[in-house]
Amino acid sequence: MAITVNTTPDDWASVFNEILVEFQRKDFVVESIDTLDLVLSGAGSSTLDVGDYIYLFGDDGGGNTDSGFFTIAERTDNTLFVLNSAFSLVATSGYMNSDDVRTNYYLALIAEDEVYLKIVPDATGLLSADISENLVYLLSKENISDYDTKYIQDTNLGTSYELEYVEVWGETSQTAVSVGTFNVVFAALDYTDMTPYIIEPAGTPNEFFAKWLTEFEELAYWEGQDFDVAIINAFGSATLFVKEEKHFTDGTTSTDSYALSNWSDVMLRIQLNGGYASNIDYVNLYLFDTTRDRLTEKIRINIHQACDDSISVAWINTLGGLDYWNFTLRQDYSLPVNTKKTIFLKDSEFDLSKNANETIKLFADDINVVHQTGLEGLFYCLQAFLQETNMYINVRIDDGESFLYRTDSSKFKTEVKALKKQLNLGHL
Repeated sequence: MAITVNTTPDDWASVFNEILVEFQRKDFVVESIDTLDLVLSGAGSSTLDVGDYIYLFGDDGGGNTDSGFFTIAERTDNTLFVLNSAFSLVATSGYMNSDDVRTNYYLALIAEDEVYLKIVPDATGLLSADISENLVYLLSKENISDYDTKYIQDTNLGTSYELEYVEVWGETSQTAVSVGTFNVVFAALDYTDMTPYIIEPAGTPNEFFAKWLTEFEELAYWEGQDFDVAIINAFGSATLFVKEEKHFTDGTTSTDSYALSNWSDVMLRIQLNGGYASNIDYVNLYLFDTTRDRLTEKIRINIHQACDDSISVAWINTLGGLDYWNFTLRQDYSLPVNTKKTIFLKDSEFDLSKNANETIKLFADDINVVHQTGLEGLFYCLQAFLQETNMYINVRIDDGESFLYRTDSSKFKTEVKALKKQLNLGHL
């Protein structure tokens, strides 16, 4: 007996929220405790001696347990000992810990041979930690896509890791033990059992679809723009298919579909086919497999023709995917896109700016309710950048009163402000 794992990370977790683990140290197996008599199971301990301080946990087999701290009063051999005071029940099983026997005890957690965390137990041998800050180093805000492939696995914004623990005492490390393989996302919103990523459509009880990782109710795509939409593939290893439903301005439709690679438990980023004529109004995008007609919600993507007088901005949203918007460029003079700028986003609801060397004004034209929430997400984003150069930009609110907050804005804004301070990204 060595360690019992009480709490493991969720299969998928957000790296900017608590990711808790908990273990129980159990140095030696107890065979029985009867008043003052302690019997250890198996080989017992050759180093436990009179005067050593121990923690005991006992179970009588009838649903009753007790625990406490004792001192060894007498030693007969490696398994038979006498306590300095009586245990409160007759135990038929349990465990014993002793810092006198296992000196300088701690647990080392290792993820992918890159993350190391030392956990020291409390007096009862309980070991617990929030490992989220350590897992940040497995992820990156760098955009991994060159937009030349219809779909990719993004290992920067979402990745898997094997978590292992190693017991250490007396400066000697024991054998590493695997806790399991888990996934972590570069996201601000927390979730358990995929809750924010799973929806139950009305009228279809017990049928659940995965949510695209976007904060837009409806997306917007400008022809020729670098663009994709992300999703967590938690559907298993079956081959998945992407379906595009093209809706024309005359009311007719056509569909295209293609297969994805046989990936499981990864973050996928799906591109549109592109090449849309001006008579295509919007595209519905969703995933399916050979046994289920639809695995994801249908996401509507409104099609716009290319605009030369514009700048495309991308940002990592709070769900861990990328959102995009093509802002109209209105200015009396031209600036090279690779210079440092002040970024302004202005309309009746928005007023954002960040002081810098020069000024460029960007306008979000034709804002309606289906785009509002998505554009609000730019305020809370984990990183924003200009797509043409991948140059990072900072965004903050100049006048909070001019911003149309979400319903639960007070709590959410407080949490995100704390997050930005932690990340030191200069937003908000």
